[in-house]
Amino acid sequence: MRLLESPSQLDTLIREQFVILREILEHPELSYQQIASRFRVRRHTVVRIAREAHIVGKRGRKLISRDS
Repeated sequence: MRLLESPSQLDTLIREQFVILREILEHPELSYQQIASRFRVRRHTVVRIAREAHIVGKRGRKLISRDS
């Protein structure tokens, strides 16, 4: 966890999380890893932001079994 040196850093952090959350909601076709790469954060950060917003379920392209 990052230590914040000033209140304005908290504002910046909240804005960054909001932008990532908006990306999650507006692009359901993207995986959490793809979103993490776009914003240069860890996948776990994207998962945490989604979980805190009560967004659950797998993201991204679904793999199709060739056995079916």
